[in-house]
Order: sequence, then structure tokens, then C-alpha cells
Amino acid sequence: MAQLRRPRESKLYLREFFLEGDWEPLFQRLEGWKGAEWYTDCDYTDLDACVTDKQREQYFCLEARSLAALEGSRGLGWFHRDVSIISDTTIPSPSGLIIPIHHREINNDDNIDRKYIMNHAAIAVSDLEKEIEFWNRLLQVYPTMIVRDERDPILDKAISSAHYYITPNFYITLRDEGCSGKMHHCGFEARDRRTLSEAKRILQEICWPILWEGRIDQSYVLHFQAPDGRIHDFSYTSPTLKKMSINQLNEEYI
Repeated sequence: MAQLRRPRESKLYLREFFLEGDWEPLFQRLEGWKGAEWYTDCDYTDLDACVTDKQREQYFCLEARSLAALEGSRGLGWFHRDVSIISDTTIPSPSGLIIPIHHREINNDDNIDRKYIMNHAAIAVSDLEKEIEFWNRLLQVYPTMIVRDERDPILDKAISSAHYYITPNFYITLRDEGCSGKMHHCGFEARDRRTLSEAKRILQEICWPILWEGRIDQSYVLHFQAPDGRIHDFSYTSPTLKKMSINQLNEEYI
């Protein structure tokens, strides 16, 4: 079977989010982020990721920074089949989640040194195994980590999940919750524990409830309730998880 490109080579990123409610109190205090009135369909940006509160059907989209990034997605249900002419496309996952992919030819990898990288989306799915097969092909890597029947501190019950983590590109979590595909929450990857502590102070300052804080899935996580009613997070990934991600990139996806 032909070998496929890896994410760092193909530059597939999770970079655009739609978040309901008033997020200005957070973004005006979060270092590296600012208002983006000069961008169409973007209200806040760190000059790489984009967040809008304008109504959309999807809560996030992937960004392909080269046409080669789309090569591994052939046969997944594109609305366009010719990779040479794709600029924007959408792909349905087995659980029914519609995933937009935008093509933007830029090279801005230096955001890995920024304090808060918005690169996390957790997705509730109805069939974890089928979703894993789908995302393997789309992202062109295997999961960094698969967790079976681990207690969720918010739901207070055990769930299984698959985690795809390539920093700064994406941290995508598939949550086996027996429901149709939808976004469960999104989040920020903090540069270090001190940066995570700064985020906690900001959340307390703006009176956004912190519902849980602790270690889970090889990360230290801060769960908070946002204006959209969802429980989102800031996280600091452990050296162990970062090492697992690096080892993963050394293996070709076949």
C-alpha cells in the first residue's frame, strides 16, 4: 500500500472556530490574541488561528496549507474529487460530522512558541472504531493515544476516546458517547504550567466558572464554563505526550 504524507509535511491544521456568546472578556486579556475587525468572518486572532461568533453550521474547520495536505483525503466523500482545483471542501465523518477544509498557502509555524495555541477540538461520536479509521486517513497518522473506559471528571462516568496530537497543528479527541457527530468542546494548548496558571487567573478575574482542574490523558487540564454554555479547556501537555507525538511522526502512516 502506498505511503501517505505526515501532517508536518502536509501542513493540515485545526485553525478556525465558531464560538457562540461573548468571548471578548477572555480574548482581550489572553496574551497573543487580539480583535480582528480587518478580517472577514474573524473576530479574534493570534495571527494564525481565527475565532468568530458569527453563526455557522460547523463549530470548527481544518486548514490545509498545501494542496498536498489534501492528498490523504481522497475517497472520503469530497464534494470535489480533483485535488488540483480544491480551494474549499467539506467531508462527512461516519458519525455525521461535517468537516470543512479550507486551503490557505501560508507558512507560520512559529506559533509553537506562543503562549496559547488554539488547536483542540473534542468530538462526540457514535462509533469510535469507524471514526478512528476515518481520522487516520484524513490526518494521515494513527492516534497518539487510545484510552479505554477512563473516568470523565465532568460527566463522572467512564468513556473511551482516541487522541490525535501533533503540536502545533492539532489536538483532536474523539469521544465515544454513542451520539451523532458533534463538537463537544474546544480548547487552548498552553506553552507551560506557568502559562496555564495565568489562564486560571484570567478566568477567575472575568468570573468564568472553573469546574475541574487536574491530570487526565497525559495532560494537565483546566475545564471552564464559557458563555456558550459548553465546558471548554486550557491544557498543558506532558513531556510524555509530546514524546509520544514525536515518536508518532517518525513512523510512516501506511
